[in-house]
Amino acid sequence: MSGTDEIPKLEIPAAVRRRRLLTFGALFTGFSAISSLKFHDSNDSSEANPSAAATGVATLDSNRKVPLGQLPDLSSMFVSATVLSGPGIDPTGRADSAAAIQRKIDAVRDAVRETGLATNNVLVLPGGHYQIEKTIVQPPYVHIVIQGTAIVEWKGGNGTCWHITPLPDDPANLYAPLEKNQWNNHTLIDGNLILHNTSTSDGTSVGLELGSRSDLGAGRLLKGYSIRGVSIQRFDTLKKMNTYNHYLGRFENCLFEVAGGYNATVTGACLRVGDPENGNFNSGENFEYAHCIFASAKQAIVVDAPGWDLSFNNCSFDYLATVAKLNKGYGRLAFQGGHIEAINVEQTETNGVLVSEVAEGTSNVNFDATTMLVQPRSAIRGRNLVVTGSAYLRPAGDNNTAFPGSFLVTEEVTACTLKNLEISNRRIVSAMDNRLVDPYFEDEEIGVLQVGASLVNWEISNWGVSTVEVSSEGLSGGGRSVKVVLLAGSSVVFQAKDVVPLRSGWERSGTICLRADFEGVRASVSAIYLRGNGQEFSPEEEVSLLAEHLPAGSWRMPSVMQQVAPHSNHAARAVSVKPIFAISNPTNRTISAYIGYLYFGE
Repeated sequence: MSGTDEIPKLEIPAAVRRRRLLTFGALFTGFSAISSLKFHDSNDSSEANPSAAATGVATLDSNRKVPLGQLPDLSSMFVSATVLSGPGIDPTGRADSAAAIQRKIDAVRDAVRETGLATNNVLVLPGGHYQIEKTIVQPPYVHIVIQGTAIVEWKGGNGTCWHITPLPDDPANLYAPLEKNQWNNHTLIDGNLILHNTSTSDGTSVGLELGSRSDLGAGRLLKGYSIRGVSIQRFDTLKKMNTYNHYLGRFENCLFEVAGGYNATVTGACLRVGDPENGNFNSGENFEYAHCIFASAKQAIVVDAPGWDLSFNNCSFDYLATVAKLNKGYGRLAFQGGHIEAINVEQTETNGVLVSEVAEGTSNVNFDATTMLVQPRSAIRGRNLVVTGSAYLRPAGDNNTAFPGSFLVTEEVTACTLKNLEISNRRIVSAMDNRLVDPYFEDEEIGVLQVGASLVNWEISNWGVSTVEVSSEGLSGGGRSVKVVLLAGSSVVFQAKDVVPLRSGWERSGTICLRADFEGVRASVSAIYLRGNGQEFSPEEEVSLLAEHLPAGSWRMPSVMQQVAPHSNHAARAVSVKPIFAISNPTNRTISAYIGYLYFGE
């Protein structure tokens, strides 16, 4: 193209023209907002004034832009969160920060009371390690956001580390236009906050306490809140729920762990609801825990106040003596999915998945497809307790240790219709289901039986040269036992006199609790006599259930919960059973064996 050629005129698309106009409009609006600034080219002959913006005149840099330092300060147009830092707050954990943190919270508290909605009520706690020797009190209208990971180390011994509660001098209504305490409906703590106890106490230390300890009057309540990402460890009570005007709370992705690992001597609780002496005043409605972990404690949940409604959605419960200890009634617990494992590892007769000591008012507990890996003994026990729903129930731990009441539900339980999804949706075994053919030998008279004699409910055969004696020594749960003295090579067989009917949809299994003075006793439930309807299979058929050697020295329960159905298709269709079991001595010495409990359950 020559210098005389005419440059062709380009047509600018309409969309581009519109964008340019919009950009110009935005710039014009922005400049108008900065009072009446005048811009001078930095290449002008006039002297540049670096502070000219403060007097209304800004200079342009070499790129023809306003330097950031000359832009006006508009921070007053925005509300910023208060950061929990400054004098007295030590993020290294070497000094006590309680007083300084409390002063920051109190300052926001006072501002909210004075100016209401115009105040930003968010406090930011930067990541760090903070030592606390005195209780931190957080009103529900002050919200804490964690930036990073904040560890709060409790050094105060007895008492509460962090307490969220309405205050006695709070106005009855913080914001006059609102009538339903909507200022509470927020996330009170949000982020990775770890409350960790390193002090010693007499059993009264509390990690996180929520709600007022006494009646503060109408309008002063804690409700409609949520807490996310909090971990609490090594307190006697990790989280305590008070019972005055306290309802509608949600907890997400929280960890509650008393011991920081399995410890058989742990006595604390992950969650304690109420105080026995305070009762319940307008509290308990709809508390939900989602994706939380409860671990390494005596109890995960202790209910000491009536009328509480607790839901646990996809939560895990591990290494606990008891999942829920219910001391007060009129309440509901719901487990949606989730996982329960390593419960009552110490194998005591006072613990389990659910333990109710409610004197008045029924407690209702529902499981919905919850996985339970539990010890094969009483997992649900107590009075005024109704249990419904379904679970994937599997034996766990040492399945051979004998305890009375190896059934999963004790006879004091009001009702239990819990079904086992692991075994064809069959209803789990209760004490009443298992009161078959005198399992504790309570109908027998103490003494040695004559050769050829039988027990009240059992025929005895194949004596050989052995003797049988009804002994007053039973398992720790009561009842009696049958002592069998077995000479070398001898055996004895017990067969129930009566046929035991089966209810529709049930399966039956069998085992016996035994104790021997030497190794070598062979114990077996060698056969079960099945009686059908004559059309699906023969009227009588034997099904082998178990045959195992018995260790010496303690009560044992060989092959607990062996299922009938896997051994025989006919057994699943049986309408009645007639239990048979045998004890034999294949050794060359005389051995004494005790039969302490018979189990023929569903």
